[in-house]
Amino acid sequence: EKITNMSMCTWFGGDRSGINGGTRLFVSGNPSEPNLVHWSDVNNPLYFPENNYARIGNSGMAVTAFGKQENILVVFKESEIYYATYVAGGDFTAQDVIDGKVVDVAANMAKFPITPIHSTVGCDCPNTVSLCNRLIWATSGKKVYTLTSANQYSERNVFELSDAIQPELNGWDESLMKEYAFSVDWDGNYFLFCLDKAVVFNYGGN
Repeated sequence: EKITNMSMCTWFGGDRSGINGGTRLFVSGNPSEPNLVHWSDVNNPLYFPENNYARIGNSGMAVTAFGKQENILVVFKESEIYYATYVAGGDFTAQDVIDGKVVDVAANMAKFPITPIHSTVGCDCPNTVSLCNRLIWATSGKKVYTLTSANQYSERNVFELSDAIQPELNGWDESLMKEYAFSVDWDGNYFLFCLDKAVVFNYGGN
């Protein structure tokens, strides 16, 4: 049930996986263990080795979404962001585990170090996450953000895109955004919808 009760997944890991694939299935979203991320054996989504997991941040704050940008897996929580990188096999020690560097023992000892990106901005509207050259997402706080970089705990990692349309977004309902907001990436545009409301950001220009 730890695995079957997960509600979100994505493929990640491997030297050439990039943003379009990966060698392990990462899963999260179990209501009983909200901050747990587990991943499968290499190219085998039917087997999840016991030690292939990480608990991301505060146990009381749920993982809400995955996103991939360049060579990292971005893990969104309600008001935090972390990322994982793939490190091919090598030696590891008990100190690596203590330091939060998660180790996939079953699969050639590949590592997936987990690093915090931002301590106050997250994503509680998971269906709004889209990769538009860089990840773009919305929050129920009536903001739209993009991930500019992945430096540990730097406020410059996350840039707010929605300042120019804040009066429009202020009229959106917070609870409805959490449940119904979603995005579409189309022809160089990020579309954000919530029931009968919509805004668009042209990321294809300057």
